[in-house]
Amino acid sequence: EKDDDGFLQASLLLSETIRHYNLRKQGFFEEAKWHSSSHIVPLSLQTNVSKSEIRSIGHGFLRRFQNPTIFLKIACDGDLLLPIIVGEFAIERLIGTLRDVKDEGSQDQFKFINNLVRALGYEVKMVRITKRVVNTYYARIFLGKPAERATLSVDSRPSDAISVAIRCQAPIYVSKDIVLKDAIKIVYGTWRGNGVKTVYDVSLDRVKAAVVVGL
Repeated sequence: EKDDDGFLQASLLLSETIRHYNLRKQGFFEEAKWHSSSHIVPLSLQTNVSKSEIRSIGHGFLRRFQNPTIFLKIACDGDLLLPIIVGEFAIERLIGTLRDVKDEGSQDQFKFINNLVRALGYEVKMVRITKRVVNTYYARIFLGKPAERATLSVDSRPSDAISVAIRCQAPIYVSKDIVLKDAIKIVYGTWRGNGVKTVYDVSLDRVKAAVVVGL
């Protein structure tokens, strides 16, 4: 792909995604356990971004997301994460994939996809969260043959693309434009937003109808 510079690598925040899933099922009744104050600020308001890793995200932050949510950590300077709101079945499929990866004998649809892709002589090269149009994120799964640079890609729901990446051990990338507009900066101990309110109520996990093939 010629637009590699337009994307940043990301990783699934496993413990936060699972914890949010469990807390939401319990109605967020668990007591908040904070060792320091933590707030969130849109990335566009940040100037000096620290190089520290994201520390454990508290209950108070997670409960802000009342819908099923996948949390991605953006690989760049600073504590940046991207919450992707998904459907109930989508988060359950993802949690199931995470559990099944530890059990080599188990089968799920994403392991089937991995086996099918390999049987055809391909491998999953990467997945990308490519853009947001209004309230919907779009993702693509990139396939290629091990010894070749050419790839083909298919559109996917972000939740399915992330599950495929986990099952196939493929990297996840997020558009820099999405990071700039939607990523959240974790700020520990101080509030730097001057009262700015962050919006969370967008539905961001729908599949695009068309299938795209490219090199």
